[in-house]
Amino acid sequence: MHTWIRAAGMRASWLIRRGRPIAGLMSVVVPVYNVERYLEDMMQSLRRQTYRNIEIIVIDDGSTDGSSRILQSLKWREPRLRVIRKANAGLGAARNTGVGFARGEYLTFIDSDDTVDRHAFKYAIQTLGETQSDFAVAPYRRLVRDMERPAGPWIYAAHETERRGTNLVEFPQIQVNAVAWSKVYRMRFWLDQGLSFPEGVLYEDQPVSTRAYAAASSFDVLTHPSVNWRVRDDGSSITQSALSVRNTTDHLEAALASLASLEQAGLNVARVERLRQLLANDYSHVIPLLPRASEEEWNAFASAVRALVAEVGDDGDVWRHVHARNKICFWLLAHESRARLDEYILAGNWNGSTDETLVRGDQVFAVPPADFLALAEIPRAAFALSTFETRLRSETSRSIWRGDVLEISGHAVISGVDPGRFPAQISAEAVDQTTGRRFPLRAAFSPDSSIRRPSAPSSWMARRRISPSTSTPSPLHRSPVSSRSS
Repeated sequence: MHTWIRAAGMRASWLIRRGRPIAGLMSVVVPVYNVERYLEDMMQSLRRQTYRNIEIIVIDDGSTDGSSRILQSLKWREPRLRVIRKANAGLGAARNTGVGFARGEYLTFIDSDDTVDRHAFKYAIQTLGETQSDFAVAPYRRLVRDMERPAGPWIYAAHETERRGTNLVEFPQIQVNAVAWSKVYRMRFWLDQGLSFPEGVLYEDQPVSTRAYAAASSFDVLTHPSVNWRVRDDGSSITQSALSVRNTTDHLEAALASLASLEQAGLNVARVERLRQLLANDYSHVIPLLPRASEEEWNAFASAVRALVAEVGDDGDVWRHVHARNKICFWLLAHESRARLDEYILAGNWNGSTDETLVRGDQVFAVPPADFLALAEIPRAAFALSTFETRLRSETSRSIWRGDVLEISGHAVISGVDPGRFPAQISAEAVDQTTGRRFPLRAAFSPDSSIRRPSAPSSWMARRRISPSTSTPSPLHRSPVSSRSS
């Protein structure tokens, strides 16, 4: 039998405060609204969890399709499932209601159209048991037409290395993972910090994630994906309605709220990092859609960009991490140059690679096509390639001994820089994995007749004579090869 809650914003937090959370129990809160097509898959992924001590609290947020009927059927098959039905009030209110009914030592949130990796909860709780951190955060995948796809590269970069017991001062980059459903919290931490989701708005999870990161004594950054985030075929998910005015205004409010909470906590480095992420990632996705935006949608997005650009000001530490194409488009948006922005995007400049660049000092600049020389009023700094666009990529292909000489060879390139036009310098060293001792190598670029593309990586070779009195680095571990343009 369904439990009815009449008031949309009503919470039952008194339930959990009647007694201590149940040790070892994981409370999984799932808001449901008109997702009959995906509900069975989501529930099946929860029922298959290798961590069995869970309760599944579904908040039926006034569904009008067959979701309620499916949930009633699932209750007969899954005794760990509780269904609470309430009047529709949105994701934030539904999640807050679910927390009020949760009894577990641990708390997580899952969206009703996603699926969960089978071992996600087991590993997160095991890690929290070892570290005593306030919560654990995991990477996620995309689910496109029931096929698993990688999430954005920024997610995998943030989760490339497991970091146990870290915090926002040590690792502000984790803020790129701002969704509600990638984290397993200790219930006591959630309640003690007074965390709750804003209600009646979109992107309600971002300010909550920021507050949690800022308040935590420590959190654990995991490497194994936990959730498959579904990209719906019908384009009905929040992030797929990117051009709507409500989407733009709510996203900006969430962004500004996150930045304000970081400023209030005195976490200025983390605030700068979040600004980088917003401009490099979040506000990048909408730009190629702008040519088909209505006038109202275009103006709303331009206004949001101006507000964020004002937050950054002239902070070069933010702008050097933002792609050149973003900066060019942000400038056109800020100066309400819609015709030129549409022209820039429709000519393929957004999707095209940076074919021609110019190196000046320690910066690399994109050279605009001849037919865009009319954009000359855009500041030169907008054409500066970001740190990602000019990242060093290198690999070792062979390590051999020639008598008492160690010879290592490989390839290296600075993205966006043609080594044929702009010669580079290279240095290399071998590092003993056991002792950490470093062995400088004499390195130089060498011609490679098999590479014919002008912008292809250059071959390099590094050598060192090892005398009998010199400790031989064994086993050898390649250190990063450093390179700088000259």
